[in-house]
Amino acid sequence: MSGTLNTKDIADLLYDKEIINLNKTITEQILNEFVNLVSERLVAGDKVKLNRLGTFEVKKRAGHRCIDPRDNITEIYVEPTLVVKFKSSFTIKNKIKEL
Repeated sequence: MSGTLNTKDIADLLYDKEIINLNKTITEQILNEFVNLVSERLVAGDKVKLNRLGTFEVKKRAGHRCIDPRDNITEIYVEPTLVVKFKSSFTIKNKIKEL
């Protein structure tokens, strides 16, 4: 499988592994609840570390000046904003290097 995986695809893959005896709908509900839980913790300001995957963290991106891409002339100021950063684990980095 190549391309983009969505929540349903991941739930189907988990179901197909037959690790636990649940139907696809329940597997997808569990995955959705996991995503909601991660989102809630990030909004609360916590880091979320998933072993062998990586760490999600909310960081503040500084404001900066740049050129407006609509006209390539006007200088505009981009306000500071909060963004979610992901730092991959050593395990993932090594797997990617092997490609």
